[in-house]
Amino acid sequence: MLALRTFLVAAVMLLLGSSAVGARMQLSGDEWTSPTYGFSVSWTGTDWQADANAMLTAVGPEKLDRLHLINGVSSLYIEGATRYEGSLPACVETEAALLAQEGGVSNIRVFEDEDGVPLIADGPDASSMAFQLTLDAGNGNLELVDYIECRVLVPGESVLIITLVAEPKHFQDQMSLAQPVIDSIVVPDGGQNNPLQVYGGLLAAAQSEPSIAGPLSGEVSFGPGELGVERLGVREADVYVRAQFAHPEPEEIDLWDIGIGFRDTGDDNQFRVIVDSDGRWFFKYGVDDVISQGRITDFDATAGGVNTIEVVTQGDTGYFAFNERLVTDLDLSESDIAGDVFVGSGFFDEDAAV
Repeated sequence: MLALRTFLVAAVMLLLGSSAVGARMQLSGDEWTSPTYGFSVSWTGTDWQADANAMLTAVGPEKLDRLHLINGVSSLYIEGATRYEGSLPACVETEAALLAQEGGVSNIRVFEDEDGVPLIADGPDASSMAFQLTLDAGNGNLELVDYIECRVLVPGESVLIITLVAEPKHFQDQMSLAQPVIDSIVVPDGGQNNPLQVYGGLLAAAQSEPSIAGPLSGEVSFGPGELGVERLGVREADVYVRAQFAHPEPEEIDLWDIGIGFRDTGDDNQFRVIVDSDGRWFFKYGVDDVISQGRITDFDATAGGVNTIEVVTQGDTGYFAFNERLVTDLDLSESDIAGDVFVGSGFFDEDAAV
C-alpha cells in the first residue's frame, strides 16, 4: 500500500452576480470594443497605448477586427475573426505556421522557460502556446517570442486571437504586464464574463471567507484498484477547494493520480477532477465516462514534488486550476445537489500499478 501526503483547505463560496460590459464605440479612452464581434478590452491603469494606425475593422472575408497595443518594449495584438470554424487547435497551429511565412523569420520552435518547460495550455474554451523565432532585422538577427492564445467567440464560426511579441529576456515580465489587459477581455455571452475573470472573482470572494473545513493535513493510502480518499465532512454545493499533494518516491510507482471529489452524495455520485503523473487531466461524474479532458505541462513528478489542485463551483459552472493557473471551466449541470468534498488518489485502476 502506498501513501500520498495531502493538504487541504475548503471554504464556502459566496454567490456573485455577473457583470457585463455594454457595447461602446470602437475606441473610447483606454478601452476598445470590437465593432464586429462586440468583445471589449481595457488597458486602463497600464503603460500600454493603442496604435490607432494599426486598428482594423471587418477586413476581408474573415471580417478581421484588430487592436494593437504597444508599450515601447513589446506588442500586444487582440483580434477577432471568422477563422478556423471556431477550432482552437487549428487556430494555434495555423497562426504559428503563418509566422514562417513572414519575411525574415526562421528557426521557429516551441519556447521553453528557464526550467525547460514549454508554455502550452489547452482547454475547451482556450488554447495557447509560445514560440521562439529568429528575425532578420537587416542589421543582424533578433530573437523574439510570440505567445499565441485562441479563444472561442462563436462556436463553429469565429475565434478571438491574442498575440504577445517580445524578446526572450523580456518575455516573462511583458507577459505579466499584458495579463491585466488579457484578463479585462469581456465577450458578450448572455452577460457572462470570460472564464478567467469569473474564476478570479469567485476565488477572491471565497478567500475572503473563513474556511468551513481545514486546513487539514494527513496521508491518503492507495493501491492498484483501490481509491484512497480523505473526506472533509461538509455538505455544500458551492465551494472553493484547494489541495496540495506531496508525492511518493517515483521509483515506487510508474503512474499515479491525484484528485478532488465534490458534491459527493455517496457511492459514485460526485464530480471528480483528476490529474495523473503523466500530465493528463480528466473531469468525470463518478465512474461514468469522461466529460472533458486535456493535458498540463507542469506536473511535478519528482520525489517529494508538490502539486496544487483548486476547484471553484457555482451553480451549473465550476473552474479547475492546477498549480495556481486556470485550466478550464467545468459543466456542473449533471448535479447541483449539496454534498461532501474529498481528496484522493488511485482514481484509475491503471494508476498506482507498481
